[in-house]
Amino acid sequence: MSIKKYLIIRKTCNGTKAYGLKLFCVAWLLFLGSNLHSQDIIFFKNGTKDTVKVLEIGTELIAYKKHIHPTGPTYKILASDVVLIEFSDGTIEVIKTIPKPVDYNRNLPRNILMGNTLGLLAGNIHLGYESISADGYMGIRINLIATVVNVLDLGLINTGVDFNFYPKGQGKTRYFIGPSLRVGLFDYEDRFGAILINNGVAHTTKNDLYLGGQIGLGVGIINTSLTPYAFLMFNIGKRF
Repeated sequence: MSIKKYLIIRKTCNGTKAYGLKLFCVAWLLFLGSNLHSQDIIFFKNGTKDTVKVLEIGTELIAYKKHIHPTGPTYKILASDVVLIEFSDGTIEVIKTIPKPVDYNRNLPRNILMGNTLGLLAGNIHLGYESISADGYMGIRINLIATVVNVLDLGLINTGVDFNFYPKGQGKTRYFIGPSLRVGLFDYEDRFGAILINNGVAHTTKNDLYLGGQIGLGVGIINTSLTPYAFLMFNIGKRF
């Protein structure tokens, strides 16, 4: 019942002279007035509003019944779709929703393509591709390394694989550790292999830009000679 209709009925009743009919009108107006003032109004973010009887306001959902059908079904809407509620007593409640934290372990892309920027300083092209497991705890990275400008007189041509374990799964910033293997040529002609323990930190920005620093320490074999071996990388890449 709108205020306009309520006023029309009230005017009609005021013009009634019969006592019995006037008594009925008074009772009817009291009922309508009570019903009129029991309305709550929900204002939505899309600019619309609805006249209802609010039953419950939760952190995620708002439950209500249609004002024109108070014994009808209970409706539920997302609290995030509502700006405010004006209650029948005139009070107003602004709906503030707390955004859910991003579940990085579920939502981050599982593929990473990257390049080692520190390798460029040594004249090397070092590209890597990592695939993350569905649960987010394991990653397998394939590396391709080649010297294009022999700045350090190393002449590397090798490939390798890193097995990265993420103790806390995927996230905005995560530590990883695991073994690394390298095989190829050293000084362009000597056969080379190495096994290392790899440690690093991976950071992902909101637009899935990947930034990762890591260091590997281990032992290498050049032809038949054992030698200490290490690497330092700072990777920039993209998750997809």
